[in-house]
Amino acid sequence: FFNYSNPMTANVQAMTRYAGAEVVGLCHGMHHVQRELAAFAGLPFEETSTLYAGINHLTFIYDFRHQGRDAWPVVRARVDRELAEPPRPEDIGAIWENGRAWHNPFSWEIFRTYGAYPAANDRHVLEFFPERWAGGDYYGKKLGVDAFSVPEILQWGEERYQSMREQAEGDTPLDASAFDRSTGEQEQLLAIIRSITFDRREMFSVNVPNRGSVPGLPDAAALEIPAVATARGLRPVQVPDLSAPLTAILSRRLSSVDLA
Repeated sequence: FFNYSNPMTANVQAMTRYAGAEVVGLCHGMHHVQRELAAFAGLPFEETSTLYAGINHLTFIYDFRHQGRDAWPVVRARVDRELAEPPRPEDIGAIWENGRAWHNPFSWEIFRTYGAYPAANDRHVLEFFPERWAGGDYYGKKLGVDAFSVPEILQWGEERYQSMREQAEGDTPLDASAFDRSTGEQEQLLAIIRSITFDRREMFSVNVPNRGSVPGLPDAAALEIPAVATARGLRPVQVPDLSAPLTAILSRRLSSVDLA
């Protein structure tokens, strides 16, 4: 069973534990953030690779390479250069990515502290650290108001829904973009099926029960980790080298999932 619904971690854990289902959660976050990191470093996405582990929307990319070589120094140089300058007001809290370091200042703070970048950027990562944002204050703005504005994202969603409804009911012509291959979890699902069918053994980002893949975290925890799609199904990759501080952060957040 493939799950797209949020809250991803809680859903995968609950369906696995209480329904006994074999569940694989898919999210576009890791895929998109790797693309964004590649663009940030000025590298072709197809030539980059990552290692990572976490929970959905808080997945730590601790290894980032270009053609097998460590690409973090290139990333770090640009981060240091851009964050040394004052931010532009439009960078802070914008809903859509703009490719500048000041668009995700907290995520880059985590990177500078722990050597790993959290997917999927400030818009999602912030919710896991509520103690940092008392009263919603975020780098001179207010969360949900002029930073990652809730009304703005709701309006975007409503406009998108109405557009799809009008096309479905024949009130407006079908947008040709409907036939484009979308990036993200939908594209990944088709690729997973192909890889399983033809035993291509390609790597994908999935949310599955830990079962020993990441030491120090509960076996039943639904983690976002790499997995190989084989003719015998998805096989999660062992991630033995996630640092102790990052493992501790994830362990704390997983405790709240169990309470749910």
